[in-house]
Amino acid sequence: MTAARTTARSAPLAPAAHATPQACFYTVLEQHPEANPEVVERACLRGAEGGPEGVRACYVELRRDYVPAVIAYEACHRAAEEE
Repeated sequence: MTAARTTARSAPLAPAAHATPQACFYTVLEQHPEANPEVVERACLRGAEGGPEGVRACYVELRRDYVPAVIAYEACHRAAEEE
């Protein structure tokens, strides 16, 4: 488990599937495949920082990439959830 967390910090797209930035990332790309993966990754990592400001930053970034509001909202809140 510790190795997965270490991996999550060094390679944000390769950690265990239950990691919260991953839940955010895959939620967006499964529901809105046109989204730019780099933008989604950056937004989800911001959301994973937690707190209202992290969630807001995630949401704004996804909306700028034309991710629908409901998808962005769900994904950013997933990123901020604690394991």
